[in-house]
Amino acid sequence: MLCNNLIDPLALTEKEGFVNKSNGKFQFFHDRIQEVLYSMIPEEQSMSTLGYASRISDSVEMGLDIMKKLGEELPRSFSDNCTEDRIKTTHTMLDEISVTKLLNYRMMTDKKKMMAMKFLCRLASVTHQVHPNLLPVVTLKMVELTIAHGMSSMSPIGFAYLGSLVAKLGNIKGGYKCASLAKSLVDKMNLKEVAGEVYWVSIKILCYIEPLPVANENQIDCEALALGAGDVTWACYSRLMYANGIFWSGSQLSVSADVYFRGRRFLMSQGHVTTENYLLLLQRSLLILIGADEGEFITDTN
Repeated sequence: MLCNNLIDPLALTEKEGFVNKSNGKFQFFHDRIQEVLYSMIPEEQSMSTLGYASRISDSVEMGLDIMKKLGEELPRSFSDNCTEDRIKTTHTMLDEISVTKLLNYRMMTDKKKMMAMKFLCRLASVTHQVHPNLLPVVTLKMVELTIAHGMSSMSPIGFAYLGSLVAKLGNIKGGYKCASLAKSLVDKMNLKEVAGEVYWVSIKILCYIEPLPVANENQIDCEALALGAGDVTWACYSRLMYANGIFWSGSQLSVSADVYFRGRRFLMSQGHVTTENYLLLLQRSLLILIGADEGEFITDTN
């Protein structure tokens, strides 16, 4: 793995004594830290590339290895009881801080923690597909780092996924509050890079608060936000969820069929095989209901 070549910035302090201002090397240490952190950008790109190439398990393993080198080693999973307890504890801790204070929270300045948040964000995006037990681990670490070290551009993703976890435990209002905080932070800080993912996760919780047809329309905005930021993955997930929402909200089958067909054209044009395959599975069920010839519609993408 590429991450085997990753240098631990803190190891430099022990090896070369750069933190000693009296030896005149303090500035060099600061510059070297920046150099090391920037050298990790290819690691992040490689991790993303593995995910896009459907090598999701390899992408997760790479992320876990990098987190270990950053000094934030993650457990592979928690027991069910431990997971529930930790989610509730973290949510309670967050709930004790006012929304106003969180919206104006101090910013994260520790470069190593900021890089850890970056890789945690990448892990959150892929773990739910192959290692769902890891998602709570990743999410809670993001929230804990944010509370302890300040807000980063990746923090809203942690809050959004925490909202999803809290909602799954039956606390819909608490989950929606976390998701709303995440969306507010994205808007306040103009975080286009993470907007698509944050909105996508938040909309899933919104479906429990508002009528499904109303909540589902937000997927259109989510897709536009993601595409505007060049985030093809979450734009495709938004299109997939919009098509599913149209079907499950009770729209006429002919309307749903049209949305599915146009959705598949879009997913094919973006080359996102994962969401296209999901859509195909659901499209077949729809075709059975309307009594259409499966072969005719599955291949009709012009």
